[in-house]
Amino acid sequence: MFRLFLLALPALALLSLPAGSAEPGVVFSATETSVTVWLGETAQFSLNVTNTGNSSAQVWLNITGNELGVASFAATGTSSRELTMEANATATAQVLVTVGARTPWYNLTVNAASGGGEATLGLSVALLYIELGITEVFIPEGYATRTFRIGEPVIFRFSVQNSGTAAAEDARLYLFGDRNGIREPMVNKFGTYYAEFLVPPPDQETTVVFIWEVAAGEWTNLQAQVNPSCDEARIIFGCDEELNRLIDEGGNYDNNHFPREGFLEFITGQPLEFPIIPDFLLSDIAFDPARPQSGDSVKVTVTIVNLGQDGWSPVEGEVAVRLDDGRGELLSTVVAEPLPVDGQALVIIHWQAPEVERDTVVTLRLTIDASGDIHQLDEENDSLEVSVLIEKRSYSWLWLSLILLTVAGSLIVIRRHRSSPPVW
Repeated sequence: MFRLFLLALPALALLSLPAGSAEPGVVFSATETSVTVWLGETAQFSLNVTNTGNSSAQVWLNITGNELGVASFAATGTSSRELTMEANATATAQVLVTVGARTPWYNLTVNAASGGGEATLGLSVALLYIELGITEVFIPEGYATRTFRIGEPVIFRFSVQNSGTAAAEDARLYLFGDRNGIREPMVNKFGTYYAEFLVPPPDQETTVVFIWEVAAGEWTNLQAQVNPSCDEARIIFGCDEELNRLIDEGGNYDNNHFPREGFLEFITGQPLEFPIIPDFLLSDIAFDPARPQSGDSVKVTVTIVNLGQDGWSPVEGEVAVRLDDGRGELLSTVVAEPLPVDGQALVIIHWQAPEVERDTVVTLRLTIDASGDIHQLDEENDSLEVSVLIEKRSYSWLWLSLILLTVAGSLIVIRRHRSSPPVW
């Protein structure tokens, strides 16, 4: 899956150790004394044991220095083996080493002993593994007070260290965040979920730049990861199904998160957050009639503005304005037109003024009611109270009308009386 930069393996070597002066003697050799393998793989050594004596002999083989891994003879599955050898005969023994600990080199010794001699052979395993970790991040301090708009670039610089013994290509760094409470990978300016980089040589660091283009949503709990879980990072192609990773780090992925605990913060300890969401505010209320009287039908026109960092449209969820006059009846109307950033919309509520016997001040409470799918920068400014003077209805015009009607009626009667002929 990856093109690996491996250490060059040494050429095949033959190691022959003298048997001593006693008979029978032992000569001990191996085709390779140093093998390079990846962590978790099995190294194999082929040993040749020769009885140089003139008579048969019992030869005992034993592996020492076996603390860091599991070394055994293939024939016995243990660290020892006994051979019965004829004079001048050669036998082959296979040593298997499965390394289970992270150390650049793993050394062991195989002893061969007979009644007449002894020989030793040193074997070593060069261990290859990648171990990635994010050591630090640089976030411009100005981001703490800056207001971002959708599409603006936010630049993160991460230092990634390889504390393993091998390097690789096509490693990835991901940035995760909670968007409106849902965990998801963030998209960089190139349209991918990750920043790609080369794994640095052993014990070296590289700088990985992740440029995020601000997207709508309330982004909180940011955390970076290298070589994350394929399921979590939504990786479909190139992932090892068994590992659920792109790179095998020998099962050690604890230091792939940054920070290890918690989420990204500024140097001041302030959480790194990007609330790219709307913020609705009631800015103006008008009444028609402007001076309502007892029992009037009043048209209440409410202006709602969006002072947030992202626009809103009705397809994203319902935004309504509710009116409560304290009489137990709640009136509401839905905002039907989009609210772009710095935009405004008008809503109308038809309200019946209460019947009053004298001029009375009524307090109206208007509230923005956004559905649960809509997040705002500040929900504390969603309510507004206004006081309205309800005037006692004046009936003087009725009395005047009655008087005028009475006078007019009297004049009509008098006129008719004068125009009628006398009766004799």
